[in-house]
Amino acid sequence: MKAALDLAVDALAAYRLTRLVTRDQITQPWRDRIEARSVEVIASPTEAMGDLRDVWPWAFLRGLTDCMWCSGTWCAFGVRLLPRWMRRSLAVAALVGLISERE
Repeated sequence: MKAALDLAVDALAAYRLTRLVTRDQITQPWRDRIEARSVEVIASPTEAMGDLRDVWPWAFLRGLTDCMWCSGTWCAFGVRLLPRWMRRSLAVAALVGLISERE
């Protein structure tokens, strides 16, 4: 029973963290800067790219901020590194958000 509860808490915490990275308004300025930089680097390869080592971080970050599946994988790994109280807080925040969307 404890393992199932821990899994549910971790899943909700990973969901909340993923939503924060990919969709929430508070992180929109961060996502906008990543998108602008990735477009700039990819649009002018001869000037901005230099070599592929300059491109991949922006493509990777843009993928993380655009795709809930991509971000969710990394957030799920990260959640396991958090202390239990923080995972529970994120899980409660996820439940509150989901309930408030239904009102």
